[in-house]
Amino acid sequence: LKSSVGLSAVEAISTLHCSLLIDRLQAIAMSAAAFQQIDQNRDGSISREEFAAAMGGAQPAPTYGASQMTYRAPVTYGAPATYGAPVTYGAPTYAAPQYAAPQASYAQPQTYSAPTTYAAPTASFVAAPTYAAPPTYAAPAAQYYPQMAYAQPQMAYQPAQPTMAAPAPAPAAPVKAKKAKAAKKKKGCCC
Repeated sequence: LKSSVGLSAVEAISTLHCSLLIDRLQAIAMSAAAFQQIDQNRDGSISREEFAAAMGGAQPAPTYGASQMTYRAPVTYGAPATYGAPVTYGAPTYAAPQYAAPQASYAQPQTYSAPTTYAAPTASFVAAPTYAAPPTYAAPAAQYYPQMAYAQPQMAYQPAQPTMAAPAPAPAAPVKAKKAKAAKKKKGCCC
């Protein structure tokens, strides 16, 4: 495939890859230069003081002193409160209950009639129903159908023969693309 400017897709991708690689290498070089500028004593690490100086001025490291907190005087309590003599309670007094025998009253004894007797029920049975013999069915009369003969359908179909032709030759790359590629190689690009 050729693009509108005359570069193939592979050439366009390799050109893009080279430009991205160059951008990445420039960013790494700038990062290394910035690190060396911040690391003033060249020990390979950035201390807090070096970082603070790089961020806008050296700030002294914080120092911690004794606590400035003051406390109130402790609370004092007075003598405990005193109370009067404890109250004493006597045993309760109860009047003993008086129990009397219940008044008994008797009535005439009651008489009951003799219990009712029941007779056993008379047994009566119904004769079991009789059923007629089940109907019998005869097999249906045999019906025969004439044998049908099938034949393959007759078709006269001839597929069209494909015609083959060689593809048209690709146009030659414009002269401008060749000159641009030669200029890149002179600059030292890897593509």
